[in-house]
Amino acid sequence: MCCCLDNHFGPLSLGHGFFLAGSLYSTNSAINLASIGVDINALRCLTPLTSCCRGSDTGTSALGIWRYPDRSLVLSRSDGTIISRTRGPSSVILHRTNNAVSPTGVYTCEIPDTNGTIKQLDVYLYVGQLPGQFFNESYCSMCQSSSY
Repeated sequence: MCCCLDNHFGPLSLGHGFFLAGSLYSTNSAINLASIGVDINALRCLTPLTSCCRGSDTGTSALGIWRYPDRSLVLSRSDGTIISRTRGPSSVILHRTNNAVSPTGVYTCEIPDTNGTIKQLDVYLYVGQLPGQFFNESYCSMCQSSSY
């Protein structure tokens, strides 16, 4: 489903989606970056694959990554960046430290499903008021031409 046509806040399906502060979000949701923190207040990208995401950055349990809006990799929390990621049981976790307010835009979580196929789940992180035009045209064009 393309981001432009999505209602942005929908039911979680197939066990994939996001969890933040007691709420579940589907892919293509919009979340205020300021609501994301560290540890229990971090944004979790979820998979039903129970063997996923438990390990370090090596080996088969090292599956699951986050990408910034420019498609570069979000580094592990041990690297000390203000936006970072860790892994936990069935999740890849995005942390925000030092009251970071950027970068905003579409972050992508790449996480395996129960068959080992990598799924791409997008979430729009913004600061302040949700923009009137939820996603810009270039992102919608990319989304329409993709195979998600």
